[in-house]
Amino acid sequence: MISTIGATVRNQARRFVQFRNYAWDARALSYKNNDAAAVLVSMNENSVNSISPQYFQNFHQTLDQIESEKDYKHLPLFLESSNEKTFSAGLNLQFITTELTDEAKVREFANDLNEMFRRLFLLDRPTVALLNGNAIAGGWITALCCDFRLAVHREDKKQPIYSLREMYLGLPLPGVVTGIVSSQIPTNALYQSVLTGQTLTPKEAYDAGIITKLVENKESLQSAAFSLINDRIDMNISGEAYAVMKRALKQHHVNKSNESTALDDAFVTMLNSDKVKDKIKQVLQSTKK
Repeated sequence: MISTIGATVRNQARRFVQFRNYAWDARALSYKNNDAAAVLVSMNENSVNSISPQYFQNFHQTLDQIESEKDYKHLPLFLESSNEKTFSAGLNLQFITTELTDEAKVREFANDLNEMFRRLFLLDRPTVALLNGNAIAGGWITALCCDFRLAVHREDKKQPIYSLREMYLGLPLPGVVTGIVSSQIPTNALYQSVLTGQTLTPKEAYDAGIITKLVENKESLQSAAFSLINDRIDMNISGEAYAVMKRALKQHHVNKSNESTALDDAFVTMLNSDKVKDKIKQVLQSTKK
């Protein structure tokens, strides 16, 4: 028997499974009297959800549990932060300066980074990033790995910012990341975003076609995500077919190639350089002031 996304959602909305994995939490959500359901994954890695080997471990173990839980089969995944002001601040700069002490360690870290982003980008279900705060560098890339992005926009409050800050540190993007970013950011905004580390507000990112929808407050994010999924995806299609075709349409963006290998090599070389390490230390020092 072939299950459809819609049937799966309706049947599974009535059972709630919750598990916590270290600093990450995943649970089922229902919407409108159980007419729809999704898996909500909340990041609570550290104060700003910075990316480190522990982050990789928590990410993969959480997705392993979701994919092995039959009641979560084909359910859309909503990714949020438990931090009020930050979705994710990207790479853990303190870890980079203290632990990535040679090229072998830097390359292992780069490979793990590529693999994490590739897995989220190709995940076998609809994915929505719920952006209630800043998304910087690897944090913004995490949001770009999702199929859709919702963001809070309030004219009367300080706006969150999104930015690919790698160039500011003197770092190129790794191969997989370059493929993801170039497929998710429209051409009119791509060069400015990548080559200059342009900072965008939610409204600017929406106008550029990067943010899918704006909401007025963080309390509206989950209901807006359900509405978006309902509007954009035919719930009567086969969940298995959706997963196969999503991967088929996206896989070529993250395949290994001579070009992506060259980008990985450049990322490793520069991240291992004294020049970049010194720049990172300057950034860390400035945040202490």
